[in-house]
Amino acid sequence: MFKKDQTTNEPKKSSERNILAQNTQIIGNITSDGDFRIDGTLEGNLTTDGRVVIGAKGLVKGACSLCQCRYRR
Repeated sequence: MFKKDQTTNEPKKSSERNILAQNTQIIGNITSDGDFRIDGTLEGNLTTDGRVVIGAKGLVKGACSLCQCRYRR
Protein backbone atom coordinates (compact mmCIF):
# COMPACT_ATOMS: atom_id res chain seq x y z
CA MET A 1 0.00 0.00 0.00
CA PHE A 2 2.76 2.43 0.96
CA LYS A 3 6.00 2.54 -0.94
CA LYS A 4 9.32 3.55 0.48
CA ASP A 5 10.56 6.90 -0.82
CA GLN A 6 13.16 6.00 -3.43
CA THR A 7 14.60 9.47 -3.93
CA THR A 8 18.31 9.97 -3.39
CA ASN A 9 20.43 12.95 -2.56
CA GLU A 10 22.77 12.22 -5.46
CA PRO A 11 22.94 14.93 -8.10
CA LYS A 12 21.34 14.03 -11.42
CA LYS A 13 23.73 13.39 -14.27
CA SER A 14 23.35 15.76 -17.14
CA SER A 15 22.44 14.36 -20.54
CA GLU A 16 23.75 17.43 -22.33
CA ARG A 17 26.08 16.96 -25.26
CA ASN A 18 28.58 19.68 -26.04
CA ILE A 19 30.40 19.93 -29.36
CA LEU A 20 33.60 21.83 -30.08
CA ALA A 21 33.40 21.90 -33.87
CA GLN A 22 36.27 21.61 -36.35
CA ASN A 23 38.01 24.95 -37.04
CA THR A 24 36.91 26.21 -33.59
CA GLN A 25 39.42 27.14 -30.90
CA ILE A 26 38.71 27.78 -27.22
CA ILE A 27 41.37 29.20 -24.92
CA GLY A 28 40.42 28.63 -21.28
CA ASN A 29 39.16 25.97 -18.92
CA ILE A 30 35.85 24.14 -19.34
CA THR A 31 33.84 22.55 -16.51
CA SER A 32 30.61 20.68 -17.22
CA ASP A 33 28.48 17.71 -16.20
CA GLY A 34 27.69 16.78 -19.80
CA ASP A 35 29.38 14.81 -22.56
CA PHE A 36 31.79 16.39 -25.06
CA ARG A 37 32.87 15.80 -28.62
CA ILE A 38 36.02 17.71 -29.56
CA ASP A 39 36.78 18.19 -33.24
CA GLY A 40 38.42 21.59 -32.77
CA THR A 41 41.14 22.82 -30.38
CA LEU A 42 40.89 23.38 -26.64
CA GLU A 43 43.83 25.18 -25.02
CA GLY A 44 42.99 24.66 -21.36
CA ASN A 45 41.77 22.07 -18.91
CA LEU A 46 38.59 20.03 -19.33
CA THR A 47 36.69 18.74 -16.28
CA THR A 48 33.50 16.72 -16.74
CA ASP A 49 31.59 13.84 -15.21
CA GLY A 50 30.54 12.84 -18.72
CA ARG A 51 32.22 11.10 -21.63
CA VAL A 52 34.63 12.78 -24.01
CA VAL A 53 35.19 11.85 -27.65
CA ILE A 54 38.17 13.47 -29.36
CA GLY A 55 37.76 13.42 -33.12
CA ALA A 56 40.55 12.74 -35.64
CA LYS A 57 41.31 16.47 -35.95
CA GLY A 58 40.53 17.31 -32.31
CA LEU A 59 43.25 18.57 -29.97
CA VAL A 60 43.35 19.25 -26.23
CA LYS A 61 46.36 21.20 -24.93
CA GLY A 62 45.77 20.79 -21.21
CA ALA A 63 44.71 18.35 -18.52
CA CYS A 64 41.51 16.30 -18.67
CA SER A 65 39.59 15.06 -15.67
CA LEU A 66 36.74 12.85 -16.89
CA CYS A 67 34.96 9.53 -16.57
CA GLN A 68 35.53 8.06 -20.04
CA CYS A 69 37.46 9.15 -23.14
CA ARG A 70 37.49 7.86 -26.72
CA TYR A 71 39.83 8.94 -29.45
CA ARG A 72 38.58 8.66 -33.04
CA ARG A 73 41.03 8.37 -35.93
